[in-house]
Amino acid sequence: MPRFCIRETASEAHKAGAALLLRRIRQHYDDDSPDRKEKLVLLLSTGNDALSVYKYLVDFHKRNLISFKNVVIFMTHEFCVGKEHPASIHTVMWNSFLKHIDIEPGNVHIMNGLTDTDAAATCADFDNKMAALGGIDLAFCCPELDANIGFNMNGSSLSSKSRLKTFAHSTCLSYANSFNGIENIPKRGFTVGMASVMSATDFISVCTGEGMQQAVVALADSSVSHVNCLSLIQYHSGAIIIADDAACSELRAKTVRYFSFTQRRIDPKDFPEEGLEKIKPLPFTPPPTSKGSGVLRVVNILLLRNGELRNDELWVRHGKVISPAQRFWEAHNIKEYAAEWVLDGRGCICTAGLIDLQINGAFGVDFSSPSLTTEQINVVTKGVLSHGCTSICPTVITSSPETYRAVLPLLPRRKGGPELGANMLGTHLEGPFLSELKYGAHDINYVRAPTQGFHDAVKMYSVMESVCIVTLAPELEGSLDTIKGLTDNGVVVSLGHSSATLGEAEEGVRWGASLVTHMFNAMRSFNHRDPGIVGILGSKIAKRPHFGIIVDGLHTHPVSVRMAYNAHPAGCVLVTDAMEAMGMPPGSYRLAGKEVTVVDTTVFGGGRAHKATLSGTDILAGAVPSLIDCVRNFINFTECTVAQGFEAATLRPAEAINIQETKGHLNFGADADFSLFHPTSMDPIATFVAGELSWSADDSLLAGNGLSKL
Repeated sequence: MPRFCIRETASEAHKAGAALLLRRIRQHYDDDSPDRKEKLVLLLSTGNDALSVYKYLVDFHKRNLISFKNVVIFMTHEFCVGKEHPASIHTVMWNSFLKHIDIEPGNVHIMNGLTDTDAAATCADFDNKMAALGGIDLAFCCPELDANIGFNMNGSSLSSKSRLKTFAHSTCLSYANSFNGIENIPKRGFTVGMASVMSATDFISVCTGEGMQQAVVALADSSVSHVNCLSLIQYHSGAIIIADDAACSELRAKTVRYFSFTQRRIDPKDFPEEGLEKIKPLPFTPPPTSKGSGVLRVVNILLLRNGELRNDELWVRHGKVISPAQRFWEAHNIKEYAAEWVLDGRGCICTAGLIDLQINGAFGVDFSSPSLTTEQINVVTKGVLSHGCTSICPTVITSSPETYRAVLPLLPRRKGGPELGANMLGTHLEGPFLSELKYGAHDINYVRAPTQGFHDAVKMYSVMESVCIVTLAPELEGSLDTIKGLTDNGVVVSLGHSSATLGEAEEGVRWGASLVTHMFNAMRSFNHRDPGIVGILGSKIAKRPHFGIIVDGLHTHPVSVRMAYNAHPAGCVLVTDAMEAMGMPPGSYRLAGKEVTVVDTTVFGGGRAHKATLSGTDILAGAVPSLIDCVRNFINFTECTVAQGFEAATLRPAEAINIQETKGHLNFGADADFSLFHPTSMDPIATFVAGELSWSADDSLLAGNGLSKL
């Protein structure tokens, strides 16, 4: 009969199970006798109870109470799916346990669900590996909802070996949630045999909740039969079952009284969770590194991935984000898996680098100046790194053809890095095909309609290779043909500086426009009978365009920002519309030859910021905030999550110009453009372009990490 330890709650049972495993692994670690086995061999399962126990083990490992360096793990089962499948045992164990501990990659054995060899040979190899290590020392196997261990269903014999099993309907039902529906569950899976389970020196299981009542009855209160394979555990002389009250509610009263009586003996195995504070921490060992691997590992961060911030790690190699799980499964030892550099992010927020699609200049540089130089461009691209920005679209506003010919060749698409700063994604040409009624701070003398369609655009700009975005007014003569010609040539068309009606704006979208320039500004004001371009936010058009919005507290009221975001959250793109005064003190500056006055002023909702207007007027002439300032304001104005706020400056701009496959996120395979931000102030701490450290606010962040050479 197994030893039963009954706890009142599930969390108490999970902690007791984890404590028992901790003591067993520490016993092996602390054993210095000459006849000690070199490796402690564990057979582990998954399931809610097992995963809850692993959380405690991860915590013990973080507190340096346990090490898995001398542990070998075999998993009880695997579905016939790829390792990368979100419900595969490979993925579940990696995310919940393996990536958090110090185990050698070669010491983890999970049968390959998509094996391209003979299934019988795969199973035999799995069993032979267990035998070669001297068998299983400890089996930690928690039953699944169908009261099975692995895929050993009712009828499995005591002597069954590892094998490929076809699932019974009850097994499919128990895993339906993991696969988002029973129709998505594979029909077969690999499982370890009951012979391996029963041969383990020790056996531990944790069962909690009413869903485990059937399992607990099988373990303690039913007759032993291969018809109920879980009942075979009653024959295991070293079995310990830990259960909560809910799981034991179907046991006979005398059985519960018996277990409660025997537990009063205060055997250490009955109360393993007591006295944990007396366990001495192990000697500290830093994360392993592997010189020459070329891999950067950023740890202790809040990583923005798939729309949420999570405690995770970022792995980078050759300028790309890589999967540590894939690296782990492909490695034979810790050296093949380890990174060359390990950076402690100290709890920082880690996001893809910010992307600014509309920046007219900064740090005393105006991109629309005919005297622009490459050196001045580099001042901006390197300067925005201090804002966490890794990519920009240098913006040239309405200018003469001579200015376009002088400036555009200097603004090619260009990869960035420590020497060149932020990536240049292509030029944003804001004009000259704008409405004479909504030209804003642009020079009215150069504003015109593209009467000859796309031909006029080519003639005006001359150099088209580096053009990424063109802003125009859709209601002008020739605009629709211009939109089609530009989009056919890979240029994103944005609607702006326009007095278009809603119908004219929607027609522009039908012809290919996919972006709106600084929503609410320089366009027909919203009217309930004809909302103009603003109405695109609520339009039923097939694909609503993304929209840029300046969230500096001056260009757009917080309520307007919130309304726009709530209407079309997936389309919201934060832009600075910055001019050369960004990063500079108040004073006199220029924008495309016009004099601009910058003063310190009060913004909507309180607070202060710099305001740029054409000298002698109240006409806004670009803006002055950094993109991270806009992110902070946006989160405050809309009350969105921090993750959503950052996505409006990373993923959404990438989507708007169709580069989301490689930029705007930190999914595996993406470009390793990323930034670290303080977790509360959101001040930029460090910026990486293509995996290279390109700017840092705090050299102490890098101390001891060997990153100075990156």
